[in-house]
Amino acid sequence: MFDNELQYLSILVFTVSGVKMGIDTEQIIEMLDMQTAQESSANIKKLDEIIPFGERAVSFIRPKAIRLKASEMPLIIIEDPEDILDVNIADIKPMPFIIKMLGSRAVWGAVLTDIGIILLVDFYRLKKTA
Repeated sequence: MFDNELQYLSILVFTVSGVKMGIDTEQIIEMLDMQTAQESSANIKKLDEIIPFGERAVSFIRPKAIRLKASEMPLIIIEDPEDILDVNIADIKPMPFIIKMLGSRAVWGAVLTDIGIILLVDFYRLKKTA
């Protein structure tokens, strides 16, 4: 029998330009307001500078910056999170190959939840593209 914690992934959920996204909470050290982020000496990048959104206009209404455990990564600007959800790992579907070819390596899967489809982002994969 598996440990219950190993069967679930805790994700921070936010929406950018109508696209729901989730980040493994284990990758995040802290979340900062924009003033604090800008006053820090850290490099800052908007999520859409790292993950392509195609022709879709990207705007942040209530931006927050997240600091990742991977210290070489910049602070990443995301939209103010909506929730933290525990998703069953068995419910996660890998991204189709064609989507991987056209998009970012960081978007690795999707999960259907009560609030809709959430694209899963792995910020450690971003180390190679940030």
